[in-house]
Amino acid sequence: MAVAAGWNTWGDYLVWSASNGEPEILRDRLRDTLKQKGVPWSTKRHIDATICTTWFPFFEMLYRQTITGARDVLSSLDQAERDKVRVLPFHEFASAHNRLSVVIEGFPGWTLTQNDLPSRGYKGKDSDSEKERRRIVDALCERGIPISEQDRDRAVRDDDGDAVDALVLLHAARTASQRTADQWKQRAGEHAAIEGWFFD
Repeated sequence: MAVAAGWNTWGDYLVWSASNGEPEILRDRLRDTLKQKGVPWSTKRHIDATICTTWFPFFEMLYRQTITGARDVLSSLDQAERDKVRVLPFHEFASAHNRLSVVIEGFPGWTLTQNDLPSRGYKGKDSDSEKERRRIVDALCERGIPISEQDRDRAVRDDDGDAVDALVLLHAARTASQRTADQWKQRAGEHAAIEGWFFD
């Protein structure tokens, strides 16, 4: 999709995302461009295809987040000094420390799967879903994620599972900070430099 859209670098995508204030207009133009070039609209990134995510970045429920996040958040982070902020895998790999913040993309279902935890069945109002949320939160605590008792209870009670997802992404962030640059380069591959990667 990136090549068909004319994005040869991640920077090209950031420029495109800021080229119009309305995500709907950009999405529609992109869809027309891909159609003219014979590229299916639902084309997934390599990482999405690899781990079988349901959505692709410009899916109806996601495109506003994809475009607005790039325009309003990632563009600013991309322009920050490299000794203060790095966005992986687009910038040179480095571990976070006191002066350097590292930004990664995560996907809770992938992190859960990679850690042998239930990636489904924890979102819902029934008692089985609540048990799965408790199982996940307990496992995160056992793996050293510092979660207060109040936040643990809140996550278990959250029927939507959003609080659990946030805690799972803490685990992904910690894992990212513990791996070396070479380890991440080996995992992500060359294609990730344009389209991104889910850090688990």
